[in-house]
Amino acid sequence: MSYLRVACLRKLPAEKLISGTSARYLVVDGTYLVSPELDLSRQTGPSGIDLVMGITHDDGAPSSSTPSPSLFPLPPTPNATLALFNSSSRLATDGIFRCIDQATVQAGLTNNRFSRVFYYEFDRNYQTGDPNPEEGFLRARGFESTRRETQRSEWTASSRREGVKLKVLDWPSRLENA
Repeated sequence: MSYLRVACLRKLPAEKLISGTSARYLVVDGTYLVSPELDLSRQTGPSGIDLVMGITHDDGAPSSSTPSPSLFPLPPTPNATLALFNSSSRLATDGIFRCIDQATVQAGLTNNRFSRVFYYEFDRNYQTGDPNPEEGFLRARGFESTRRETQRSEWTASSRREGVKLKVLDWPSRLENA
């Protein structure tokens, strides 16, 4: 019966399913998702599941507040405002996103819960809503390489008529130990 439901859903356009909102949380339906948690605490054989998980460098910036200089001294730099933003953003990102994601990946690897794990960090995110930031925005933050790249190649949106457009970000990438 559940196969028929999925087959029926696949026939619908995605726009009909989301009604202007996007899916944000997983829903335990008892068939495909049977638990509100992914138990990573016990060792079992690989589940046959690959995990792709990661963060964006300044994901916590919108949720950050000014850190205590006595606990988190600012690095010596001529731009104190930028140093403060970088420190608070990194603290918030680590506390809200990196720690839980990295712990999830590590627990899954330690207990052999995933077949393969791909863990990533996007290096830069502008949080402007438009992936083509204005030149002044980039200049003010010293993002010269990004400014040159956006001048060279604007990111055009996908559309029904034009089809899906993929922009490869942060290339060449690099592999780091988390």
